[in-house]
Amino acid sequence: MAGDDEAGRWLADAPLRDLDDLTEVQVAVVVGDSGGREHLVAAAADAGVILIDATDVGPESGAFLVLAGSRAETLADVEPGGCVALPTPAVVGLLGALDPIAALAPLVRVVVTVLRPATLRGATAARELSRQAVELLGGRALEPAEHPRALAFGLRPVVVPETDPNPGALLSAEVRTLLGADAPRVSVSLIDVGVFTGLGLAVYLETERPLDLQEVAAALRCTEGVCLAGELSRVEVGEEADEQVALLADPEPGPVQVTGSPFLHVAGLEADHAIPTALRFFLSFDERLHGRTVPLADVLVRLLERDS
Repeated sequence: MAGDDEAGRWLADAPLRDLDDLTEVQVAVVVGDSGGREHLVAAAADAGVILIDATDVGPESGAFLVLAGSRAETLADVEPGGCVALPTPAVVGLLGALDPIAALAPLVRVVVTVLRPATLRGATAARELSRQAVELLGGRALEPAEHPRALAFGLRPVVVPETDPNPGALLSAEVRTLLGADAPRVSVSLIDVGVFTGLGLAVYLETERPLDLQEVAAALRCTEGVCLAGELSRVEVGEEADEQVALLADPEPGPVQVTGSPFLHVAGLEADHAIPTALRFFLSFDERLHGRTVPLADVLVRLLERDS
């Protein structure tokens, strides 16, 4: 689909073979999987068009890795023909929750378990999950020959052969790139879960000095876009509240429950009594909205405003 309006010329979902002519295009965006990415990167560079890459290619791609908000100042270094890469949705959410904590005390170590929904595994994975769910709900067992990786209503650890790109290593590399010299040691594990949408992160972290739990809660509470679970009571919300408002009273929202919410939902914030410098929490958010749409829109607007 392509079109023209007063704000400029837009190209969306256009076949790559039709994008050789980028005349009058100021910024191009590539989303989805990374197939054909090299073709568009080359075409954009030749035409002097800035490319925003949202295909999870990683910091080794040669693109500027940028994130909305406080780290968007790196956009000043992007020249015509340059490429801007967005972090993976898990990193977007993780840093959104870690930043206010890091402002209180430097982070030393972060251990993250990512509960990955079907939307982050591609359209094929989503279709396969749908087929499995239909068969199980119909009372039919999943045949291993037809469904070698049964996942519906369950979960599986992500085990990657040494010869394949490791998505956990990609997440760690992105965090280190974005935090630079202040980056803590980051360890990431991934678990594929049998749900279509909603991203969950179990986070354990250690800081240079012990932090008061109330101080951490106050910092998160004052951070735009972050919601501490259960901040409101059921009485305060009221019986007639819509689903999104009622979600604010949920003390333990999960990834599926927060789908469509504009917030990062932090639940189960607690100190580790055995390690004074350690904290734990669970983070849930809509990976399509908060992990992709919001940062993409922010970077796009900043680029257009910068060059207007």
